[in-house]
Amino acid sequence: MLKANCLEHHVDDFDGEVAFFRDVVGCKEIMHVPDTLASFKIADNFVVLVLPRDAEHPPYTSFRAHTIDISVDLPEVDAIYERVKSTGAAIRQPPITQPMGVRTFYFETPGGLTIEYEAAATEAGAQLLKQVFGEA
Repeated sequence: MLKANCLEHHVDDFDGEVAFFRDVVGCKEIMHVPDTLASFKIADNFVVLVLPRDAEHPPYTSFRAHTIDISVDLPEVDAIYERVKSTGAAIRQPPITQPMGVRTFYFETPGGLTIEYEAAATEAGAQLLKQVFGEA
């Protein structure tokens, strides 16, 4: 069985992005090699690797999708929203409860990665998340 385990995130400001994941989002830092690589636990089974941008990984100039984000399931989102917002992070969407019973908010890292935090707000929302992620 194939299982995605990480996202490589190449950035211009390596130290700034590392500080954001560690200090603003509060992700567990697994590994840090100055100016080379830092890895952060985003969820039980998912890691973001922060790497300095290099010639092999230039910024996208023709990215076909309008957005791409990492979605993370949490028990609730409002407390972490307040913490992230208080740091001055770029909030793309404040918390809202979707009609399907899932509460979400989106924010952006200084390096341009969008993260969505989501939590079931209703039993129907909990069942939907289980179905979407193949747990039902």
